[in-house]
Amino acid sequence: MNRQFSSYILLAGLVLQGCQTKSITEMSYPEQMKLAEVIKNKCVGYGLKVDSLQFRQCFEQEVRAEELGRLRRRQAWQNFSEQQDRLAVARESARQPSSCTSTVWGSTVRTNCW
Repeated sequence: MNRQFSSYILLAGLVLQGCQTKSITEMSYPEQMKLAEVIKNKCVGYGLKVDSLQFRQCFEQEVRAEELGRLRRRQAWQNFSEQQDRLAVARESARQPSSCTSTVWGSTVRTNCW
């Protein structure tokens, strides 16, 4: 698999996760409620009772894990974007014309570029 294709696959994955880079505090109230429901169901899925201390601890831990995951995805997205910018600059600088000398010997043209 070539490097450019790999970059496109990574970009597609990051775009799909892009909506999950918003911090919880940046989310709208309905988004926060939806996330809270997902986290609640996760803790209930572990067999914890909603009104128990263990559930509250689970919920708090899952919220911290969610926020950390979002932060890491945001940082990965920023790093990817910065890398793409550097690559674009490198590609552009590689396109600069170089000096060439051509010498004609009979019907053959010899060109040296450096």
